[in-house]
Amino acid sequence: MVIEVNSSLVGPLHADSFSKKKDFINNYVSLRGESSIYKDPLLGSVINGDKVILSGVRGTGKTMILKTGEAILKKNLNEKLENDEDDLILPVYVTYSGFKKDVSLENEMELASDELKTAREIFRGYFYMTLLDSVLDSIENMGLDKNVDFNLFGLRTKLGIKREIENAIKTFKRLGFREVLESKKKGVDIGVKIKQIELAITPGMSSKEDITEVRLDDMQRTNLFKQTIDSICSVYNLSKIHYLFDEVYYLKYLQPEFFDILFGFRNYTNITFSISSYPTFMDYGNEFDIPDDAREVSVSSSLYKPDKYSFEKALIKLVESRIKKYGEKRYENVISNETLEHLILLTNGNPRMLLQSIDYIWQQNNGKKIIVKNITSDLIYYMVKSWYLRFMKNQARRYKTSIDKIEEFLKIIVDRLKKNNERNEIPTSFFLISDEIHKHFSSTINLLHYFRMIDEYKIGDFGGGDLKKGQTYLLNPMVGIYELPPVC
Repeated sequence: MVIEVNSSLVGPLHADSFSKKKDFINNYVSLRGESSIYKDPLLGSVINGDKVILSGVRGTGKTMILKTGEAILKKNLNEKLENDEDDLILPVYVTYSGFKKDVSLENEMELASDELKTAREIFRGYFYMTLLDSVLDSIENMGLDKNVDFNLFGLRTKLGIKREIENAIKTFKRLGFREVLESKKKGVDIGVKIKQIELAITPGMSSKEDITEVRLDDMQRTNLFKQTIDSICSVYNLSKIHYLFDEVYYLKYLQPEFFDILFGFRNYTNITFSISSYPTFMDYGNEFDIPDDAREVSVSSSLYKPDKYSFEKALIKLVESRIKKYGEKRYENVISNETLEHLILLTNGNPRMLLQSIDYIWQQNNGKKIIVKNITSDLIYYMVKSWYLRFMKNQARRYKTSIDKIEEFLKIIVDRLKKNNERNEIPTSFFLISDEIHKHFSSTINLLHYFRMIDEYKIGDFGGGDLKKGQTYLLNPMVGIYELPPVC
């Protein structure tokens, strides 16, 4: 029995489903229930143009924060332009959800260390190209493109430069990293370059020194990229360009290079950024130097039971506003307060899962008010089966794991919990994983954590004389009912 989720009661489940600036602003709910979203502690860091990394698992609102921040920054920019004000911040949203295998290489393990180093250097050039293309897109969309005479990697040009950059990006994507890498190793020019459109002598250069094209090697140079950004900011009177990077996970093994490039702008005021990251960027180790003014903000709940003030209150407000807007009903007529709090715990405080669950149960209950006794084990079984596990299966390949391995790992967890709960009077959904099991199932654990099937809790002790440590996880309560009816 598979039932498609009808989002008519609670509206879009994904931030990408909204299309207009006002949609994001009107649907954003402040974490602490502030009357003005400008006071929201998460969103405030983004719209202030601070260097912020938003970390959290699937469905916790990272994209919504970035997209709402972009909408507010665009709104502020429009107002300042109308009033002929200074201090213009240009927001530039960039998502890597479409970063394809043919571009990023299929498997980093196939590369020798020197090849991996070269691949990261090549990525730097591609990254700078896409950043510039995104800036020019935003400039055009905001109606600022009346003057396009700026310095691009030492190339001074006017009309048509955006098309040239797009052509270079298309060439890069068509070739992919593998062919670019092989060509670079052989010293062959593969034609990823930006040509001069309208010749003009750069100040300080003689006619013999005119730059007529920029090659991939030139695009990898950070100082030239900074000069280009300086020139763009000067031409368009921008105080800074604020990038909003989403779905950074899709960069895979190139993530350290991505962070290394951005954190290299530590003392550079013309570029700031907000990044949606999973896992937390701190988990990438010591491969890059984090700037002093960059900070990480978690958008996840640390335990399965959210703090009523800072988390549950906001979730109730989210449900109230969504049902009122999209279902045209008072939320009290759709679900009781007791049941809503119960469902918040069952979904681990995940906003997307919570809305999806309410919509599903409402549908299964034939549009009648949801009370606690409606949330039966059978209903949760079908709810988990219909969309929770289905999404996980679709994501398995992305995490380099398989359904068989997921089922093998879950069997270990379930068996362990069953044996524990048979021996103890008080049942539990917490379980401890040794380093050995963690290493064997690392990709699977990453998927289950991202997918909110398990939550990382803390380092625990196996007991005994050797003081062996392990990682404690919590099986998601909703999945616990699905997997272990007697426990939950």
